[in-house]
Amino acid sequence: MEIFGFYIWIFLVGSVLKANTKPKGGCGAN
Repeated sequence: MEIFGFYIWIFLVGSVLKANTKPKGGCGAN
């Protein structure tokens, strides 16, 4: 079930990126 773990990893990485981009970007800056 490596694919399942891969999806979980993508989900976790996406959440971390979102959380890190929010305070850094401010007004949705790239």
